[in-house]
Amino acid sequence: MLKNGKWRNYEIAFDYEHRTIMLFDENKLKIKSLQLGNPNKSSLEYNVHIQWYNHIDINHTYAKWACFILNHTWHFRTSNSQEREDFSFYYSEFNSFCIIWKDGYNRIYKESLNPYLTTLKQGLQHIKDKIQKRDHLMFGTDELVTFQCLFEEWSPQIESNMGDKNLLLHDIYKHLPHYPTVQIYWKVKQGLIVPYKRTVDIKRVNLPKKGDKKSTFNPFLYECDINKLQIIHDALHFKINGIDELKKLLHEIIKNNYLLIKKNVMIISNNKLVIMKKMMDVK
Repeated sequence: MLKNGKWRNYEIAFDYEHRTIMLFDENKLKIKSLQLGNPNKSSLEYNVHIQWYNHIDINHTYAKWACFILNHTWHFRTSNSQEREDFSFYYSEFNSFCIIWKDGYNRIYKESLNPYLTTLKQGLQHIKDKIQKRDHLMFGTDELVTFQCLFEEWSPQIESNMGDKNLLLHDIYKHLPHYPTVQIYWKVKQGLIVPYKRTVDIKRVNLPKKGDKKSTFNPFLYECDINKLQIIHDALHFKINGIDELKKLLHEIIKNNYLLIKKNVMIISNNKLVIMKKMMDVK
C-alpha cells in the first residue's frame, strides 16, 4: 500500500463482520485498520469503489505493477494481474450490491456498484475499463475493437435494448426478491488489439539483393539452430573419421610392401586421395 509517498508491504486480513481491512506490518510489528463503509453488517453499504490502473517503473526497476485505488483514497499495487483480480473480488464483498460478470475467456469477476447512482451504461463502461487495463498489462492490447453484451446469458435476463438507455441499475433490478442483496450475472465478449500508434512499421524500401556469398559462421546461435549445428557436426565427424581410416590403411599397405607404384602419381589434396593413371600392382 502507498503510505506517505512510499510503497510498503503488508499482510492483509479481511473483517467482513465490521467491513474492516487489517494491515499487518511485519517489520514494525504494527497493525493498521481501514474502515470500508458502515461497520454495522446489518446496514446496507453501496459506496465500496475499486478503480484499476497500471504503473511501470521506468526510472529504477522497469517493473510493471497492477494497481488499484480503494474508495478513491487508498492505493494498492500487486505484482501481477491475477493478484489484483483476487483482491478486487475480496473487497467487493464489503458492498451490499454486486455484479458477477464473465468475459469472453470465461474469467469471472465481481463488481461492486451503487445501484442508485450507476446506470447500466455506466456499469458496462466500468467493465470495459477494467478489461482494457487487464489486457494492456498482460498483452499490451488496450484498444477495444469489439464489445458485446450476451444478454441471452444474463441472469436475470433483461431486454437487449436496455444497454443503450440511461436506466439506473436500481430501476432494472428493484423488483427482484431480497433486493439489493441479489445474485446478478452478466456475460460479455470482447476483442482488443494493440493501438496503431504503438505499432512499428516493418516495410523496407531497399530490400537486399540475394547474392552468392556464403554466410560466415556465427558463434551466437539461436536455440532453433542447435539441431542444424548437430547435423553439420555429425557430417564433418563422419568425413574426418573416414579420411583417417583411409590414411591408416594406405600406410599399412605401403609399409608391408603390398603396393608398388610404377610411373603413377598419387596426390593427397584437400583431404582427398587422387590417383592419376592406372597406378598400382598388388602382390
